[in-house]
Amino acid sequence: MKLKKLLIGLVAFLMFASPSFAQSFGIRLGYPIGIQYSSANPGLQGTGFRVALETYFFSGVTLQADIMLGQIQLAKGQLPISLFYGVGPHISLGFGGGISAGVQGTIGVELLIQPGLSGFVDFSPGIDFSFSGAGIFFYYGGAFGLSFKI
Repeated sequence: MKLKKLLIGLVAFLMFASPSFAQSFGIRLGYPIGIQYSSANPGLQGTGFRVALETYFFSGVTLQADIMLGQIQLAKGQLPISLFYGVGPHISLGFGGGISAGVQGTIGVELLIQPGLSGFVDFSPGIDFSFSGAGIFFYYGGAFGLSFKI
């Protein structure tokens, strides 16, 4: 219960921590499902941070944070598509008691549907270090979903 309150508090803090930055809230669909919060640096196109809280069909939760390093505009006009990329840490908690943490890189594509609404697809490969069982594992995260500017 304390962990749940901590995660809710962290997301709430991040949502209001940087009012001068462009902010968005997203819904992550597919496997895993989850929510995300993003904040973009207005001075550097495509930079900022993103925090995602995901669940793997209720077998555990993952908290992933990314420092977004950049964004490349792939197409303009009626179909504005951009490529974004970043790096960051993650921590996973299995409901059976397993704990792991690691780092990942993130790459994705964003499509601006209309002002204030965009669709995205991202993939985050990385390394996972298990604390509950000895080992280093390949980590992957990613989703498709919608982001709403707030």
